[in-house]
Amino acid sequence: MNSEISITCLNCGHQASGRYCNQCGQPTDTQRITLPHVFKKEFLKWIFYYNKGLFHTLKELFSRPGHAIREYVAGKRVQHLGYISFLLVAIVLFTLAEKLTGFSYARLGSGLEDQKVLTAFDEMINKYGKILFLVEILFYAVCSYVVFRKAKQNYAEHLVLNTYKTSAILFINIVFILIEYIPHEVVVKLQIYNGVMWVTLLYGIWFYYQYFSVYYKNRFLFLLRTLLATLIPSLFFIVIVIYLLMLITGAKI
Repeated sequence: MNSEISITCLNCGHQASGRYCNQCGQPTDTQRITLPHVFKKEFLKWIFYYNKGLFHTLKELFSRPGHAIREYVAGKRVQHLGYISFLLVAIVLFTLAEKLTGFSYARLGSGLEDQKVLTAFDEMINKYGKILFLVEILFYAVCSYVVFRKAKQNYAEHLVLNTYKTSAILFINIVFILIEYIPHEVVVKLQIYNGVMWVTLLYGIWFYYQYFSVYYKNRFLFLLRTLLATLIPSLFFIVIVIYLLMLITGAKI
């Protein structure tokens, strides 16, 4: 008599037994994401294990981001690069792009005063950049957890989806750094940078709108929630950046 218990694979829905699904290969012990799951199991697993999922994840994040990551959180993970690995890849590539191009925000200034502020911004990024980036993910997760509480996603799941979203925005900024390296007039570079800021803002709205669309029927109120979840953290970090610049320059910005 076969004593193995049949389990429904979260990735493909196939009835499987044993350690792996014989239909798609995903481990049958794939579980809901929780905080212990993030910091104990997944952290070590995704730091030391990379697979071909990078390009698949990139494609999904720039074609159907919210739907793809909602499916990932629900259990369809075998084709994706894990959130910690994806974040690390994004940070490494961003740092590499900065080093190779010698990127500096001060180059975007059109006048002496602009360059002074942007030089201070460069200094702030060098001193606090990594901390700000991690705090940004944590704060976005808190905001989306509160604003989209009807979705009944726990904080760890919000942490994961916002890690993917923020990492994807980092890839958008990598593209900007590479474009900025091409010789342009300063005014053109500044226009491109302003365009990138709008693109990242709209990407965040698109991401949330897709991810949480299945949980809300009233589209107007849902869109309002999406805007709040995107804009509140953005305004919060603008205030933090201005405060840090004031500390660095010792003057009002």
